[in-house]
Amino acid sequence: MRWPRGYLVYNTSINVDLLKVKVEIYNQNETAFNIKWGIISDCKAETPPTSVDCVNGDCVAIY
Repeated sequence: MRWPRGYLVYNTSINVDLLKVKVEIYNQNETAFNIKWGIISDCKAETPPTSVDCVNGDCVAIY
C-alpha cells in the first residue's frame, strides 16, 4: 500500500485529470529512482491539512 508523502493543494479550475496523470508519472519515476539507488522510506506519516485557504491567489494547505 502507498502512503501519502505529502498533500498537493490545487485549484480545480485547472485540468485535474492531466494533473493526476502527471502526479502518477512523477510517483512512478520517483519509485524507479529509489529502487535504482537503494533509497528507503523514513516511514514518516504525513498529516493531512486541516483546511485549505487562498493566500494572494494561491491555494495553501493549513496544518
